[in-house]
Amino acid sequence: PHESLAAYAKAIQLSTNYWMIKTSLRLLDQLKVVREVLPECEWIRRLLLIGWAVKFPEPDVQKQLVQLASIGYGPIACPVVIVAGSTGANVEQQTQNYHHILLEGFQDFKGTVISGGTTAGISGLAGDVQQEYPAAIHTIGYVPELVPVGVVIDDRYQEIRRTKGHDFSVLEPLQYWADLIVSGVQPSQVKLVGISGGAISAAEYRLALAFGARVAVIRGSERAAAELVADTDWSDSNLLVSLPADAMIVRAFIGSGSPKMEHSARDTIARAVHEEYRKLQADRLARQ
Repeated sequence: PHESLAAYAKAIQLSTNYWMIKTSLRLLDQLKVVREVLPECEWIRRLLLIGWAVKFPEPDVQKQLVQLASIGYGPIACPVVIVAGSTGANVEQQTQNYHHILLEGFQDFKGTVISGGTTAGISGLAGDVQQEYPAAIHTIGYVPELVPVGVVIDDRYQEIRRTKGHDFSVLEPLQYWADLIVSGVQPSQVKLVGISGGAISAAEYRLALAFGARVAVIRGSERAAAELVADTDWSDSNLLVSLPADAMIVRAFIGSGSPKMEHSARDTIARAVHEEYRKLQADRLARQ
């Protein structure tokens, strides 16, 4: 299912006309008879609807997307930063290494932060950010209706929105993208900061790139973040950047939330990207 989702996301990114996505939805409808044993079909249906609404907005698909939006909540306000990555207990120590980077990274930011909504790993660090900057940041956590035993919801988040999932899955990132688009948020107004992560984080990174958000993964955080940079389907995207684990550079990427990035921030990120390119070239030459 995760490989399928990534392939559909890439296809959405490459689609040049709405009928390409519409046709895929019609074909997917033919799988209704087996949907009970293939629940991940719903992932793809939602992905295609969101992708259609993002790339080729029209009233019909917008109405369908409204039906997917979270019920009982107000619109999400711009600007938006998504914080994604590892949440497992086995990587708790590693994620704590990024605590000061995120706290400093959000120092100038005023807006909405979306993350996993629990006290574990990267999601817990988003809670730390909320606690540090209560007046500037509004956090929204997305969790399944049935949370696994031992998982603790982080009550520092301003909002917790639930999906119909029975465990954490791609339904959560699909849900926040549906909510964002229904709220009128353009993907160009969204940034994602990725630190390590597993299959769900890998999907989050690719969804964001497919829809047109800017994505920064932290170099050295490994797993899904490193795999994305090495994935030839996505590595050449001009929306993707690999940043060093440097608080100043992460702060420059996140910025203040202004629609236009300050010149100093652009310069800082450009230098980091250039340095990353030099290291990649050196590694390639060393392997030849």
